[in-house]
Amino acid sequence: MSRFRIDHPTRPGAYAEYGHDHMLGFYAECFIDQRSKPTAVLDFFKLGRTVTLQDCFEFLIAEGLIDRADLETALTAMQDSTRVRSRNVRRIVEIVGAFKSAAD
Repeated sequence: MSRFRIDHPTRPGAYAEYGHDHMLGFYAECFIDQRSKPTAVLDFFKLGRTVTLQDCFEFLIAEGLIDRADLETALTAMQDSTRVRSRNVRRIVEIVGAFKSAAD
């Protein structure tokens, strides 16, 4: 099981943990702060099926952790091997890389 963390861009202290479990697939959880229980969860048990990478990105977008336009820019830049300048887009490139390494 791999677990990564991303801070919420506009809510101080809020964050999400995400990753991949080789038995259950991808997952993501949102937290208000270090001591809170998850406020939103996306996993096999919640969906009743394997969670796809697209499901995770849709979840992170819905929870305000990433922006859809930045995600599209990041994916295009990764395909074209383009240098990414935007901090938000670089952050998404790191998330994609984390998911990839977790699933390998």
